Amino acid sequence: GGVMAASVARALHATGEIERQMDPQKFDHALLLDFCDEERSWFTGIRRLPAGHRLILAPGRESERPACYYTLADAPKVRLARDEDYVEQARALFDQAVRGSLDGYSRPGISLSGGLDSQAVAASVLLQFPDRALRGFTSIPEPEWDGRLRADRFGDERDKVEALRARYPSLSVEWIDAAGLWFDHHEQAMFMLGGLAPLNTGNMHWSHEVYRRARTAGCDLLLGGDSGNGSFSFNGSGARTGWLVSGEWRRLWRELAHSRGDHSRPFALLSQALLPLLPRRLRLALAERKGMATADRYAGWCPLDPAYVARSGLEERSRAQGFDPDFLGPWNSRQWRVEFFSQGEAESADMQQALCELHQIPFRDPCASRPLVEFCLGIPDHQYLRDGVTRWLARRMLVGRVPDAVVTERRTGRQSADWIVRLRRQREQLLSELRAMEEDPFLAERIDLAGLREALEHLPDETPLDSPAGFRLQLALPRAVSTARFYRHVSGRNR
Repeated sequence: GGVMAASVARALHATGEIERQMDPQKFDHALLLDFCDEERSWFTGIRRLPAGHRLILAPGRESERPACYYTLADAPKVRLARDEDYVEQARALFDQAVRGSLDGYSRPGISLSGGLDSQAVAASVLLQFPDRALRGFTSIPEPEWDGRLRADRFGDERDKVEALRARYPSLSVEWIDAAGLWFDHHEQAMFMLGGLAPLNTGNMHWSHEVYRRARTAGCDLLLGGDSGNGSFSFNGSGARTGWLVSGEWRRLWRELAHSRGDHSRPFALLSQALLPLLPRRLRLALAERKGMATADRYAGWCPLDPAYVARSGLEERSRAQGFDPDFLGPWNSRQWRVEFFSQGEAESADMQQALCELHQIPFRDPCASRPLVEFCLGIPDHQYLRDGVTRWLARRMLVGRVPDAVVTERRTGRQSADWIVRLRRQREQLLSELRAMEEDPFLAERIDLAGLREALEHLPDETPLDSPAGFRLQLALPRAVSTARFYRHVSGRNR
């Protein structure tokens, strides 16, 4: 026998030695959003080598399992004397990461939003290279969007990007509404180049347009801040439980005074610090009582047929390899961030490579710089959560660098807030496609096609707020259709 290795699956298929056949288990796990098995690719007979692993191959010797030589879980603890020292060190490492990302490039562009991460990258570029022009590309909703969102969200980021542009004269911005496009834009190219069904289906239209416009504008590099939530702008999730477990009870009690809302501190202690340590069934029952979309995922964000899931044992397999389909999350703040990066190094990395190859422009994310990430993992949680203020490290780092409205913003940006406008244009085409999918035994067995069709037939006039019914249309429908198309692409089927 023999062994082949390549950076993309299509190179292996091109040899003619391996039949191009989709792994049905990957199909199932992907629609459940389970990407914990970092070795599983989309194709039978092909495995991925996970990040931080090595595989030694030698003639005449049986192939070994991949061995881990590096993991973020081993990042050392970092303890400094003063709060200000953490800010200074994080800012220095961040600026170093930005300089490294720009090395060899002279005409950078940036995928720019109203959030902390990309604005931090843009500000660092403009402060360190004041004579260098930076071009921003900002996704905005189509004019037909009705503006409906939850109160803790914002869907149009123009005002915050405009505020940054007013601060830095060498920053220019292009607004990108990707009019008329949606999840299937450049879909076949991503199937071919990435060898996958795109993960963030609902954002592909504006992602492609950012890359295309950057290339058209003459940029030789596209910057972003995709990994900020796992590094310098981590929100402190799990900090309260961590303090309870480690015996930092005075710090925990003081923090609960700021986060208890209208409840007592003992109630906040139970719900915010103790709850993640309770048995899973009790956690799940309490989450359901609070209105979290957990048990009704098959009526919401997941397009799989619940009867097929039960028959196939899919959830049991996923839980066995460490995936939580209820997304209750690990209570340990470090574990949360390790999983954030490790899972992103598989699906997201392949998708990023395909985007760069398609649009012929490289992408760099300074927020994922290894020295910065290791430092951010090593510092204590009280640098991220203090007196009820989340992302405390990032907010202190960015004072004076980005607009105050960005530093103090507590709402979360909603990407592709105008999704229902785009869905409404494709409604009839998608209804026809769902009916055609029912003729394929593989798809009809796995996907709740009748449920998706019913949701689409009763498309509301207004943008639904976050709810299972809304998630079914916004998330489950495009993901199901795109993944089914990838299956047909691999198998060579026309319908």
